[in-house]
Amino acid sequence: AGDGTDTLVIAGADNVDTAADAARYTNFETITVAADQDASLIAGITTVNVAAATSATLTKLSVAQAGAITVTGDQATDLTLVLNSAAGTADAVTVNLASATTTAEVDIVGLKVAGVETLTLNATTGVNVAGTWADAATNDVTFVAGSADKLTSVKITGTKDTSLDTGGNITLAVAIDASASEGDFLFTGDLTLGSTVTGTALADSVTV
Repeated sequence: AGDGTDTLVIAGADNVDTAADAARYTNFETITVAADQDASLIAGITTVNVAAATSATLTKLSVAQAGAITVTGDQATDLTLVLNSAAGTADAVTVNLASATTTAEVDIVGLKVAGVETLTLNATTGVNVAGTWADAATNDVTFVAGSADKLTSVKITGTKDTSLDTGGNITLAVAIDASASEGDFLFTGDLTLGSTVTGTALADSVTV
């Protein structure tokens, strides 16, 4: 690849799964995947895009990569994000919810961020109409068992409506803060004592 920001689209889990495979690709900054991928294999990757997938697992994410994940299509059954090192107490992941279609939402059924303390969900496509957080074009994210064992902070940002359903899967006291979001916020979950939920300035709905 040449100058600028170059994107390598990896079509399948077995396309770039060894160091020998990865060595064929140089000077790329972004990968787009739709299946399992070791994000450390290709040197120089700072941004990861995830197209529509089912049960995709991204492993060995660097700090830079973990801060620049963009999900562009629905994740039908789990999206697992694994850091290269999650031994610290301030590990962070940012997931941008951004379809190629401005009015289309991005849904993640079963987001897994084990070992991560801070998660940011940034929705930039879908709808933004007061009181329509239950609309089909709302960005929906759910957690599953074992998916958020260290999570203590969830930040909701962006310009579009977001729905978050944690169930009872955040095991520590957590601060969920949507005050920076320009879209409506719908929250459903069973939270640990000491947790807080901060909504937007718009028409939110919180069920605990």
